[in-house]
Amino acid sequence: MTEFPAPQTAAYGQAANLVLPGESCRHCGASPSLKAKVRGHRGLIVLMQFRSLDGPFCRDCGIAAVRSMSAQTLWLGWWSGLSLLVAPIVLIMNMVQRIRFNGLEPPLRAYGSRSPLDAGRPLYQRFAIVGLLVPLLVSTLFVAALVRDLAAL
Repeated sequence: MTEFPAPQTAAYGQAANLVLPGESCRHCGASPSLKAKVRGHRGLIVLMQFRSLDGPFCRDCGIAAVRSMSAQTLWLGWWSGLSLLVAPIVLIMNMVQRIRFNGLEPPLRAYGSRSPLDAGRPLYQRFAIVGLLVPLLVSTLFVAALVRDLAAL
């Protein structure tokens, strides 16, 4: 009598040959996933560049996408006049997506699926967080100039 090997198990104790229902993550194929758009912004002195990544994303890939696009926005998003207004809006929109991704269950991956995107370190532990100093510096200089002009009157 021939014995068959025991089924392999994937993460979270699910069968490795599991067929996942519904939409799966566009990057790794995990489920559950969430349709979302993660945005980025670059200020280019005279021009602006808007970037986006469309989902569906699983929790892990979604968080990685939010961290990556937000870090790029923190670093490159302030370098034009109008970008000083646009970049914070983009960062707030990404924060909303991050909250939505946090609400997802841990992803279930089917046998043979790709690994999730690397989330890396949180934003506050990345060098890109220095980009927050740009709007603070600009607003401080603006207030100082306004105070100086008012004092001159």
